[in-house]
Amino acid sequence: MRVLKPSILVLFLLVLSGCSKDVEENTPTNRSANLAGKWLLIDYRVTGNTTSITFDEVETAQFNGNGGDYNYTLTFQENPNTYSITGSYIFTLSTTNNSGNTIVQGSLVQFNEAGDWTQNNNTILVIQPEENYNLTIVELSDDTLRFTRNIDISTSSGDTATSTNATENYRFMRI
Repeated sequence: MRVLKPSILVLFLLVLSGCSKDVEENTPTNRSANLAGKWLLIDYRVTGNTTSITFDEVETAQFNGNGGDYNYTLTFQENPNTYSITGSYIFTLSTTNNSGNTIVQGSLVQFNEAGDWTQNNNTILVIQPEENYNLTIVELSDDTLRFTRNIDISTSSGDTATSTNATENYRFMRI
């Protein structure tokens, strides 16, 4: 009987550890407001990795980037559905390669672009002459817009093939 009690206790603890706040954390946030309007960028973050292969040598780098000193506006208009981005922000990128070396770089990023857009539920399709891409709305309320963009790019030049995967996170305030 003593062998059974510890087994039951372990089973009970395993069941309890499987219960979590996943339901609360995975509940979708508000996405009911109108996207049209003028939005001011208040937070930008990117995380990802790059892998370069030259012959049999593989170099991998992890990176994290943050924006700051925002002067960047995004405007969505309806009928027709057009958007414009103007402004700038300071961008700091920290990259760590597979040798453990970290490089930190900063730059001023400037924007002046326009294009078309469509929305299907929580996905915004951005349409540009050079490329189209999806943004996934995480939150859309009367005063807040948050979305993510996943980036997967593969290129090759000569004997080197490079692949980059990243996720950008944007947060805006309606102005």
